[in-house]
Amino acid sequence: MNVRGLERDAPGPDAAWDVARRWIEAFNRRDADALLAVADPEMVFHPTLLAGRRRAYRGHEELRLWLADVAATSLRHTAEATAVRRLPSGEHMVSGNVFQDGEVLSPFSMRIRVSDGMLVEAWAYLSDEALLSSLGRLDPD
Repeated sequence: MNVRGLERDAPGPDAAWDVARRWIEAFNRRDADALLAVADPEMVFHPTLLAGRRRAYRGHEELRLWLADVAATSLRHTAEATAVRRLPSGEHMVSGNVFQDGEVLSPFSMRIRVSDGMLVEAWAYLSDEALLSSLGRLDPD
């Protein structure tokens, strides 16, 4: 499993925690069916510029296209989350690192919106949360 040491900002079950873990595991395996199992049928995903041809992928069919775009590159990167915390907006921030050949390629952050245990929108960044906050991409604390 490539999701380790995740920290929750509050005790108890948290749908965002489970969704983030399952999304990252599915991405690392390039498993479209597992990815879609946690994505709302109308989900909108805004990937990093590392792989993918579009700035946004909408719905299950386009998510499959995104994963195919990723698989078509020579990149064999994986993600590892180290923290998940709730933002004042009610969205969640997933933080961690992107790896290529066992080496850290970049920090990553992913802002996610979860509803009824499904991912409905996500924005992925090749940046840490502190930079995103300073650029005004997150809610102020």
